[in-house]
Amino acid sequence: WMMGAVTLERSGIAADNLVLQDNSGIGLGVYGRNVTLSRVTSQRNGLMGIMGNGAYGLAASRILAVDNNVERFNSAPASGGVKITRTRGVSVTDSAFRANRGPGLWFDESVHDAKAIGNNLVGNTGHGLSYEISSTAVLADNLVLDNGGFGFKINNADKLQIWNNTFVGNDRAINLVQDARRNAQTSTPGHDPQRPNPDPTVPWILREITVGNNV
Repeated sequence: WMMGAVTLERSGIAADNLVLQDNSGIGLGVYGRNVTLSRVTSQRNGLMGIMGNGAYGLAASRILAVDNNVERFNSAPASGGVKITRTRGVSVTDSAFRANRGPGLWFDESVHDAKAIGNNLVGNTGHGLSYEISSTAVLADNLVLDNGGFGFKINNADKLQIWNNTFVGNDRAINLVQDARRNAQTSTPGHDPQRPNPDPTVPWILREITVGNNV
């Protein structure tokens, strides 16, 4: 019950035309593999709209995450619109993350091979999108508007393609940052328990970032 008013814990589940609102914690929790989300609205939840963890193969489209964290929990370690952790092969497309207290869309803790394409990240109090201690992503064709934090925060991540995004009115359009964490530190939190520790595919090192054709 702490991990979502509704939780999807088996593989191959599809959620379509689902509305989750006014719950005290997380609206929807995704913890199974190959889950498909379409036309899911998660709004005015106490902590977060949608949480995904270990959700390999997650495909989310036409998501609306708006006005979450109404209970005003601390922004870290988790809050806001959508947070996805310890997941490989995830796509978030044609969705909107608006007016959340915290980040709009947050990938963290050894996410690998993510796509965030064609989304609106608007008016969140934190970063529009955060990609943290993770690897290999395409962040393209997103509108990133009037967020209280950075438009994109890229933190200890590698092999990113950042293309064709529009940034307006954010603190800083794109922030690239490296801290002391490394995947080789086996006791540091953030490792994917379904992968080797350390995992050479997710080094948590800022490198191989391509930024092009953004406004």
